[in-house]
Amino acid sequence: MRLAGGMGTLVTALAAGLPIDRLSLATNVTHMSIAGKRVVMIAAGQDCAVQTVEAAQLILAVPLRLSADTISFEPLLDPKILSKWRDTATWMAPHAKFFALYERPFWRDEGLSGDAQSFVGPLVEIHDATTASGRAALFGFVGPDAARREAMGEKVLIASALTQLVRLFGPRAAHPTATLFKDWSADALTATAADRVSSGHLAPSRDPWLRAPWADLLTVASSETSLAAPGYLAGAVEAGSRAAREVIQRLQATSAETIAC
Repeated sequence: MRLAGGMGTLVTALAAGLPIDRLSLATNVTHMSIAGKRVVMIAAGQDCAVQTVEAAQLILAVPLRLSADTISFEPLLDPKILSKWRDTATWMAPHAKFFALYERPFWRDEGLSGDAQSFVGPLVEIHDATTASGRAALFGFVGPDAARREAMGEKVLIASALTQLVRLFGPRAAHPTATLFKDWSADALTATAADRVSSGHLAPSRDPWLRAPWADLLTVASSETSLAAPGYLAGAVEAGSRAAREVIQRLQATSAETIAC
């Protein structure tokens, strides 16, 4: 299924329901500590301004492996919990995606779906990404791992991908109006060094993600913690819903105020 307007419309809709003064964009959480029965969170913005937030409950929706690498905790997380976070791969973090945009979906003129699987060229799985409004595109998941992509370079990789699309869909594929390339392994807000190598699909885990004293104040809501579809969008929805229920129950018991990170 597709979301009309793309996933950005979902983010925009969610943000529209929040007070604008409660949103801190381009801000990285760097430190969390426990002060009595509350959590103190420190974050740094792009202008180096430091922001401190105190709350009764905290929801962490950042991938756990990334959190373990970028956030310091006081007191420290239980060693077994920290190890579990670091062993939990972030789905798609090792991967890359390529888009070729066109004036029209010309492949449909030939009765082609735009879907393909290929082992000749950098794209291993290709789909028609034409939007509901008619903006034509083909996209593919890039097969070479992060090290090989880095060695190839983006320019060579894009040229090779277009050659592959020509072979699959004909000469008109050689003339996109634009190309887009996203390598998540090079995104500091997605991947760590451990994510440069794919570890396959995640398996749901019922083991605890936190232990005392953090278990009473912090709730993890990243997709990787989902019991239904860890790593996927559906898993994020399930994990977020579960985290919200847990926090609401705690707040109802303490009549306190919470903040989501």
